[in-house]
Amino acid sequence: MRQIEKREILAAIKQMPFKRGDRVVDIGCGDGMITGCVAEALRECKVHVIGVDFSKGMIDKAKVLETENLSFMQFDITSGILPLFDVLLEQVPVRFIYTTRCIINLQSWPDQRKALINIRESLLAGGKFVMIENFLVGQRNLNTLRVKYGLESIPIRKHNKFLPGEHLAEFMRTYFELEGAVNISSSYYLATRILYAKLCQLRGKVPDYFSDEHRLAIDLPYCGNYGPIYRLTWRAK
Repeated sequence: MRQIEKREILAAIKQMPFKRGDRVVDIGCGDGMITGCVAEALRECKVHVIGVDFSKGMIDKAKVLETENLSFMQFDITSGILPLFDVLLEQVPVRFIYTTRCIINLQSWPDQRKALINIRESLLAGGKFVMIENFLVGQRNLNTLRVKYGLESIPIRKHNKFLPGEHLAEFMRTYFELEGAVNISSSYYLATRILYAKLCQLRGKVPDYFSDEHRLAIDLPYCGNYGPIYRLTWRAK
């Protein structure tokens, strides 16, 4: 899925009319691998990319990737707006922010709302927020189909809190306009978590998540609603 997520972020970046000096922020950047790919794509545009994560260990690991247009900083997005300043120490709003399965790591809906508000407050009016996150509805649909095929449901990990789509849509209307939404995991999960998983069960094999089936499923066209991971594109009001 990480390759699909990277592809989605890079495609969204290409559609942006960036200007020299604009800033792009990856919130919940982890080890910075996707952040580094984004920075490389924007190097000639002179756009600065900033990776942000609450984990000092992750930021220390990511800092080895820093370049002229790529930097990393430790910050908890639930604590306030992004602390980005110009040479006059004035707050600098951001043109583009993205997350890849970051908001789901916040353990309550109030904390998730707080993070989303701070993301909006860090953006320019008209700026874009692309969120790639897990939603309950896609997870439920996937597990319903797995049970139908005689497979066990896939549990949500204890440290994750998948987003409730109906609550999110209502909440976000105050701060953003929705420009697009697509389930980017459905085709991949149908191929790997349903068909491949069932074939492994029938053959008495343990699924190999680095198999050719997984590699080929990455390039399937998007269809259906049988996976938890969606890409939503928002424009800041």
